[in-house]
Amino acid sequence: MPALLTLVAVLVGGPLDGIVGVLIAIPVAATVHLLIHEIVFPRLDTVSDPAR
Repeated sequence: MPALLTLVAVLVGGPLDGIVGVLIAIPVAATVHLLIHEIVFPRLDTVSDPAR
């Protein structure tokens, strides 16, 4: 997970619910990052290149 995404997760999760928010926000951000890279990007590749 990129460092910038981790920093944003900490900055968003902290004010929402303190330490618990940070501890929840980091795995949620990592999960969203993984889903985007494993599901969304491959689907976009097949849409942009229908010959595959």
